[in-house]
Amino acid sequence: MHRLPFDLNRARTALETGILVATAIVLALFHHDAYGQTSPHGDIKLKCTECHTTESWTVLASPMKFNHSDTGFRLAGQHRNIACSQCHEELKFTNTSSDCYSCHRKDYDAAVSIDHRLAGFGTDCQQCHRADASTWQASFDHNMTEFPTRGAHEAVPCLSCHIGNRYRGTPAECVACHQDAYIAAQNPNHITAGFNTQCAVCHRALTWQPAAFYPHPYFPIH
Repeated sequence: MHRLPFDLNRARTALETGILVATAIVLALFHHDAYGQTSPHGDIKLKCTECHTTESWTVLASPMKFNHSDTGFRLAGQHRNIACSQCHEELKFTNTSSDCYSCHRKDYDAAVSIDHRLAGFGTDCQQCHRADASTWQASFDHNMTEFPTRGAHEAVPCLSCHIGNRYRGTPAECVACHQDAYIAAQNPNHITAGFNTQCAVCHRALTWQPAAFYPHPYFPIH
């Protein structure tokens, strides 16, 4: 029986090729496992190096290669400074709601200066709060309502007009807030003089005093 000569180099090459193929298969399976169903971050299709470094698994890249704007939710204002886990509980990054209330429900419930629930506020936070602001401080534009706040009204605390946290159905007539001033007026006495309660006839939004009754309908003043 004729025996074929043993080629050591060819055998080594075949062995190395086999090892490379096996390694590729293992890495492919690991890659699918890491970025697929069993990823600790959910079904996320990103390379680990988008956020992590080779220094340590817990040391994140700075700056990260990952661009949050690509998700459809741009990080603006204070959102740029918070930890990922504050919005992504258990670091699950998929199917995270972009609705403000889903993260800020505790802020809504804990509001004291204006009790949001008692006031009947909706949960569309962006009606009063701005995502790109440096703080959670509200920036509600009252001029978008039926009663624009002009002049002295701009410096008046909300609860001065919205008694008992009542915001819906708040009357826009001046006398609704200024009735006490109407009754207490002595120079002249508004009730004795028979003045009506159309405050804007004499008073201006810029300042309550001095009043300016113009034009004078009974005796022209020149």
